[in-house]
Amino acid sequence: MLKKLMNLTGGAFFSTGDYSKGTLAGIMPYIMSQIDAEGPQTSYLSILENADQIVFWACDPWKNNRIAYSPPDHGEHLFFDELKKKSDIKKLFINPIRSELCKATDGEWIAARLHADIPLALGICHALLTEDLYDKDFIENYTYGFETFADYLMGKGWDKIEKTPEWAAEQCEVSADKIRELAHSFVSGRTMLISG
Repeated sequence: MLKKLMNLTGGAFFSTGDYSKGTLAGIMPYIMSQIDAEGPQTSYLSILENADQIVFWACDPWKNNRIAYSPPDHGEHLFFDELKKKSDIKKLFINPIRSELCKATDGEWIAARLHADIPLALGICHALLTEDLYDKDFIENYTYGFETFADYLMGKGWDKIEKTPEWAAEQCEVSADKIRELAHSFVSGRTMLISG
């Protein structure tokens, strides 16, 4: 009712969903062809057995696992204990804050500026595109709209700004060289991206 009253007097902001699952519901249909955020997930055991690198992007699972709509079982802590022992898995933490899990696993901390991880992601995508590092067969057979996205990265989109690593570096405070290094590391082995 308050929203209706505010709209009568000039308008109001409103939101749908929450900051986490609301975002997933917006992007998952384009990535996963479904919106079930609680659907089948990659098991921790599979990650430990198969990943060469784990990227924790804007999340701290040690803290996040304490939040749930039902009582959490904290089974994830066994994963963290095993992850600490796995020196052969590279651990990257892209976050403005050096998380406790980063410290505990002796991970590499990449201190992206707060709320600037989208430019960082776009800079990585630009490097993947321009350095020909992406899987063309996958793009051709399992995606839709790649040409529009590629045009956007190259500055042919609505804003006419090329999303180079240099452009991204100004936004996110991670060096252009580091952004290119991230792009190369993402495709150099089996990378698991965990976000939250």
